[in-house]
Amino acid sequence: MASKSSRNDIDLDGLSWPALGEDPDREGLTTTPMLMVMKNATFQEDHSEMIIVKDIEVVSYCQHHLVSFSGKVHIGYIPNSQVIGLSKIPRIVEMYVGPLSKQGRFTEQVAQAVFETIRPQGVFVVAKGKHVYVGSRGARKPEISINTSCQLGCFRTSAEMRADFWRRMSLSLFN
Repeated sequence: MASKSSRNDIDLDGLSWPALGEDPDREGLTTTPMLMVMKNATFQEDHSEMIIVKDIEVVSYCQHHLVSFSGKVHIGYIPNSQVIGLSKIPRIVEMYVGPLSKQGRFTEQVAQAVFETIRPQGVFVVAKGKHVYVGSRGARKPEISINTSCQLGCFRTSAEMRADFWRRMSLSLFN
């Protein structure tokens, strides 16, 4: 996924404001839902160790099959002088997991939103979902889960950082 250049590219449904013919800086768009969620939600903090928020539950409908899916999202980031209030991270996820969703798209949108909001050293988002249509149509394998991920910043460029994220995710402390 290409890195986006500004907060104005953050969207709720896969479309950017310019693609819709809108000026993202015009009056009325400067208080978008993302900005409202993030108001007073970031804090200056001298913390540079990985923060992981795990097991954020999601439920939605696949926009291709119009059948439900559910799962969990896990977000790790390494601050770069700013942190996000912990209650805001599930709200970011909720904003992108709309009534009709694509798991891969919302995984990338959540990672991009965290990255654009606090400019951390890196963000790693993993989503694991069970899609009803996989068990009821086609493959008819109800136990299959779909896993998507998006890594930005140091997680994208460093295999060591990705391995550290996965190691921390597997610690008994997190299970």
